[in-house]
Order: sequence, then C-alpha cells, then structure tokens
Amino acid sequence: MSTAAGIIQTFVQKAEGLDERTGHFDTVLTDMSFALQQETDGFVCGEVFNHIAVPTNSGNYTRYHQEYQLRHGFGERSEGSTPDSIAWNADNEGTYRAKVYAARAIIGKQLRSNINTSVDPMRDTMEVMVEHSLIFKDEMWCEAFFKAGVWGVDKEGVAFSSIPDPATEFVYWNDYLNSDPIQDVTDIRDDFRERTGKEINKIVMGRRVYSALINHPKILKRVLGGFSNSGASPAKANLNTLAQLFEVERIVIAQGIHDTNATRATHTAPSPRFIAGNHVLLVHSPERTNLKKAMAGGYFCWTGYEAGVNKMGIVVDRWYDRDKKVHIMEMEMACGLHVIAAGLGVFLENAIYIPPA
Repeated sequence: MSTAAGIIQTFVQKAEGLDERTGHFDTVLTDMSFALQQETDGFVCGEVFNHIAVPTNSGNYTRYHQEYQLRHGFGERSEGSTPDSIAWNADNEGTYRAKVYAARAIIGKQLRSNINTSVDPMRDTMEVMVEHSLIFKDEMWCEAFFKAGVWGVDKEGVAFSSIPDPATEFVYWNDYLNSDPIQDVTDIRDDFRERTGKEINKIVMGRRVYSALINHPKILKRVLGGFSNSGASPAKANLNTLAQLFEVERIVIAQGIHDTNATRATHTAPSPRFIAGNHVLLVHSPERTNLKKAMAGGYFCWTGYEAGVNKMGIVVDRWYDRDKKVHIMEMEMACGLHVIAAGLGVFLENAIYIPPA
C-alpha cells in the first residue's frame, strides 16, 4: 500500500500535471482540490505583544524608571520645616528598529492560461505567501522572545531525582507523580507581583506542554473540584479552565509548524516540527497600548514605510511584467520585535521532558 506522503505527492503532481509532450495540463476536477496549509490559529506573533504603529523605521520611546516608583518620600514634618522632595526620573532612551522583509512569487502566463477550473492562481499564491509570512514571523518571535537569556527570570525543567533548586528549576510538568504545575505558577506569580507590582496576565506555551498539562492528575483533580468523576463525561481541562487555574487572562498555544529540512528556494522531503518547542513564557502584556502602560515586549510596525502598509506593517504589490509575460506578487513586512521591560517576563525552558529521538 502506498504511504500517505506518496499519495499526496502523486496527487500534487497530477494537479500540477503538465504533459511534457503537449505542454498542456491534464483535466483537473472542478469541485475538488487539495492543500496542506496549516491552521492559522497556531501562530503566536501578534497574539502576545501589541502591535505598535511607528512612523519611522527607528526611533526612541520614553521609559519611566521603576527604582523611583516602588518607594515613597513621605516623612514626619516638624513645625515650619520643608519636606524632602520626591525623586523621580524618565528618559527617552528606549529604542526600536523596524527592518523590511520581503518575498516574491511568480505567476506565469502559461499557468494562468491553462487553468480552466475554479482554481485561482492569484488567490492561491496570496494564501501561500500569507502562510510563509506567518511562519517567518513566528520564527522571528521565538528568536526574539521565546528563549533563555532574554527575560528577568529564567527557570529550567529538570528531573525530580536531581533535587531542583526552586530559584532556577522546577520538575518537568509531564512527571505526573512529582510535579505540581499549579503550585509552580502560583509561586512564580507571587514572586512576579512582589518584584514588579504587576500581575502575569498571559502565558505562552508549546503545544506539547499544553497537552501534558490538560492531562495532569493534579489539574484534573482541581477541574473536578475534588470529587470523583461519576458522570458519563470524563474529566477534561481546556484553555479556559487552565487559564482560570493559573489565574491569567489568556493562555496562547504556540503550535505553528515549519519544515526544518527546507531552505527558501528548495523543494525537499518535508520534516515538519513545532516552531516554538516545549517552553513556556509568562508575561505582563496589556491588550492595548497606551501612554504609561507597562508591557514586556512590543511588535513595532513601520506603518509609514509606504502607502498601503496596514497596521501590522505589511504591504502587498502585484504587477505584470510584459517582457517576461508573468505576474509578480511581492509581500513586504516592515517590523521589529523588541523586549521593552525584561523584568516583566519569566521564561521556563523545557517545561516537559521529551526523550531524544
């Protein structure tokens, strides 16, 4: 029996089906087509940190220093004396830089002329470019934010036998006998509030971490409220219950995939992997960007790059090259991902243990 990958490849070749003898396409079904584009709900770039529209590709923003805020300047005032002045300071040394990234697709005249079905090459090309852009942005997001050494606090998952140091380590969350994810997150939230005066309101986690958590006995027990599951439906945790247990506004599951075998221009046997890995990021990031809002990071979008750029710093151009008789479609992204306040993030590296392949 043919493998699923072999069947898919045969179908793709048939759909592309150029007959080398005649230069024409084989007949294609008009009411059925096949594509392996992934679901867009798995990407996290733009879901965690706000889009911050900026008119230029680089610049500064104002920072208010925490060391002048977590204190008071009050004292007893004796008769006729002058109270001490409260010291505070701000600077304009916060910096951002938005770079321009681009990709191009060619839609040949022969391809367009031979398509006699409901397939729309322009629309399909746009869908492919959008998926490429989502993968690219999530790769940038993980490189900027989803790794150790970026945030104010790093912790690492370890085996229970190694006697974890609570300051820097925790037991792997898929060690169902010895780990306690709810207590771990509670301790992190308490330390975070004491250190920053803010609450963790968003948690980002890899797909396999989420799968381990919703099956964790301690979490399922809390979902059941401590009672035995005697009903017809099994005990089940989900995003909402997990967010409630961790006392955060949102949990974002990083489940976008990319092909680790491919380069930009080559076609190789696919080797898809989750982009984000098995990590967790806990941050304070408000839903809206306003003056004097504390936020861990930002997605700076250069909306002044050129006419037609949307609020996410993306613009698409399309034109026809008469010499080459092809349509050309280009997508540009003018953006920069930057940590704004490292102290407003906690990174948990390798939250679960995955045996080496």
